Amino acid sequence: MNTPSPQVVNKATRMTANKRAALQCLADLGADFVQWGTPPYAVSMLAEEMGADLSNLTKTLKALERAGLVVREMAEVECWNAIAQTFMPRRCACYWLAET
Repeated sequence: MNTPSPQVVNKATRMTANKRAALQCLADLGADFVQWGTPPYAVSMLAEEMGADLSNLTKTLKALERAGLVVREMAEVECWNAIAQTFMPRRCACYWLAET
């Protein structure tokens, strides 16, 4: 009688609902370059679009980067500065799908 061996699950490569949602959001934004511009997309923009927590989404995207599904780049993004009351460039982590 053979007993099945327990399956080992690697949490980093397991596709969770948050990972699927992040990949879907990147795919949806990338499909409409006219409205959102070309990739890469800032984490803050993705979090706003998804209604997700910024720190949780950052961790999710880093896991997807380690898995080779997304690409990360430090890029300048125009961000609203409340003190200056204008948009100003700021370097931040930006992501896009590795398949693009």
